[in-house]
Amino acid sequence: MSLTDDKYDRQTRIWGAHGQKRLQQASILLLGCDPAGVETLKSLVLPGVGTIVIVDDKLVTEEDVENNFFTPLSRLGENRAQVVLELLLELNPDVTGQWFEAKHFNLQNYRFDLIICNEVTIDATTSNIIYLQTYGFVGKIRLFCPQLDIIESKPLGEKLNLRIQDPFPELEDFFQEFNFNGSVDEICHIPFIVILNKAIKMFRYKYNKYPETFSEKNVFLKQIILDLSKSVPDENNLNFYQAIENIQLITPVTEWKNSLKNVFKDINNVSINDCNDSFTLLCFSLLQFVNTFGCPPMQRKLPDMHCKSQDYLKLKNLYNWKANEDFKIFKQIYQSFGRFPIEDDYMKLFIENTNNEFKTIKYRTIQQEFQQPLQNEEYDNHNLDWYILLRAVEIYRNSFNRYPSLQDIQNLQLICNQLTEQFNYQKVGISYIEEMCRYEGLKLNLVASVIGGMASQEAIKIITQQFVPINNTLIYSGLDGYTSIYEF
Repeated sequence: MSLTDDKYDRQTRIWGAHGQKRLQQASILLLGCDPAGVETLKSLVLPGVGTIVIVDDKLVTEEDVENNFFTPLSRLGENRAQVVLELLLELNPDVTGQWFEAKHFNLQNYRFDLIICNEVTIDATTSNIIYLQTYGFVGKIRLFCPQLDIIESKPLGEKLNLRIQDPFPELEDFFQEFNFNGSVDEICHIPFIVILNKAIKMFRYKYNKYPETFSEKNVFLKQIILDLSKSVPDENNLNFYQAIENIQLITPVTEWKNSLKNVFKDINNVSINDCNDSFTLLCFSLLQFVNTFGCPPMQRKLPDMHCKSQDYLKLKNLYNWKANEDFKIFKQIYQSFGRFPIEDDYMKLFIENTNNEFKTIKYRTIQQEFQQPLQNEEYDNHNLDWYILLRAVEIYRNSFNRYPSLQDIQNLQLICNQLTEQFNYQKVGISYIEEMCRYEGLKLNLVASVIGGMASQEAIKIITQQFVPINNTLIYSGLDGYTSIYEF
């Protein structure tokens, strides 16, 4: 194992070696060196993002020294992009970077995996973008991606396709090898999925159906498992309690349909014409596989079990064999369409997550948000005043070339009133407006640190295509530590 692998070991346990590879191959552009963007980039340099590019025309001022840890007093008067880049690269020698003055940088000449717009807005609809804004004790994160397809949504209750309820023939033969009337030593080492399969058969014999509801699984099926364990002393029946703890692994054959509900409007009416990229074609191939074989391709994941080592290895080899056979067929189906060639590893990753929910997020653009924001009666209004005020101060600054002060409360209030009409929202409270005017454009590092930490997490989700990022706006109030998420 190399030093680099060891350094990133803990985070690789979260997003895997393939996720770390995506991160190390990613290139990120930071526009503007205000504190929130720098804090975000810092939290991406540390886990080993590949390349960073920073663009900024401004020079380090005393104000920068006060609110930005990466613009020290000793570098006063130097270009902010150069100073920030040099100090960030000291944090991780694996990362490479460049800096530019804005007048010498043309975005059209580059391709980035992610652009961080720090207190600026750009007119781009083909790039992944995180917009950041902080103002006093308030901060905003706004995400935009043309389309974000997420295979590894990583839900809290990850679902595995172990085919306990509908075993393939070779797995059924394995289940039949175990004797529930044997010795205590034999019974207490029966793998829990064998116990679950036995309990399902007994349930179906008694009720002429499979267990589906919560009570059927956690009351009636649980009792059957407890009855099966009666011949085993309590201190030896760990495998039976494992079976009870893993009852949720019993999933119907149709469980895979939930993984596609966010991809296709109607999974029963999908054609090849609905496939515009490799992800949707993979989903369409999954439909074709299930229509042919009645279930999705086999996954390789197998949880730990209290059983004999030889039984566990036999079971693992059995699942691996079936997964390999199903993968060959699935690959043939995908390649038969002759479109969007992909690597085998990506296809295998897709198959491993077919029982979890795939996500396709199509973000609204900033222009759509400003012209006609989405309205939702279920919005958390706690931070909606701050969202409106963050927009209002930018409008004020663009109009008067300065931020509002306490003498500008009425002018800022007029702008807020115009914005609230878009949301059918009551007027912004005067106390909020006064607080905003009191800041006069103040940037606080403690708020930037919070925003930067959250923004870097969203950035990693976008880059690795794992977990589910926000859609699309997060507002943070440092006055009470409250966070709200809106889709505008």
